[in-house]
Amino acid sequence: MKSIQISLSRIYAVRFLVAILFCAILVFSNAIPVLADSHVNPNAQSTGILSKAKEELKSPPTSLEEVEGKADGGLNEVQGTMDKDKMFRSDSSGPAVVEQIENALDKAMKKTK
Repeated sequence: MKSIQISLSRIYAVRFLVAILFCAILVFSNAIPVLADSHVNPNAQSTGILSKAKEELKSPPTSLEEVEGKADGGLNEVQGTMDKDKMFRSDSSGPAVVEQIENALDKAMKKTK
């Protein structure tokens, strides 16, 4: 009987250590992407965007034509073309999302009939 109690206490200790190890893996796996990207200065272009945004806040409201002129060829009025290369753009010229939804709805309606 004592041998069963000793082996059970060892199992509980091992379970506890495995749980601690698992928690440590979760914490460090979330921190690794931050550490991997720490050599890149993320604020290099953001500083320009921030200063331009502050200037826009201080200026009076602009007309639609002015906003469209400033945003021409860029992402928006303040950001312009800064960080445009960081945005994900699909290279595939597949069907539009609306078309995919319409096709799925058509198939679903045909199945119910």
